[in-house]
Amino acid sequence: MMPATNDSVGRPTNADWESDTVYATFFIANDNTNIALRTTGGAYAQRTVNRGIYNIQLPTTGMGEGGQVAYGMVGPGISYAVYDPGFRYTMRPAQYNFNYYVGGRTF
Repeated sequence: MMPATNDSVGRPTNADWESDTVYATFFIANDNTNIALRTTGGAYAQRTVNRGIYNIQLPTTGMGEGGQVAYGMVGPGISYAVYDPGFRYTMRPAQYNFNYYVGGRTF
């Protein structure tokens, strides 16, 4: 967990149980589909998968000071699809938190 810059309560108990990671889950209907997760801070992960449910994760190290997260896919019947939910992150939070964001898109 990144240190908070202005938190009067202090670091939460057991904060070391979590990791600063961005996750994306894909529900894939076709074989040979390329899925990707990226941040505007420069972190990127991708893989080619067959139909099924898949997770991609990015550790926040190397994500820059802050930015946005987007994901996309290319495969049979999908020339190129990107979803940018507008979720923003910061590597220097003012207060400690255990935030999450859930968004979705059908391609």
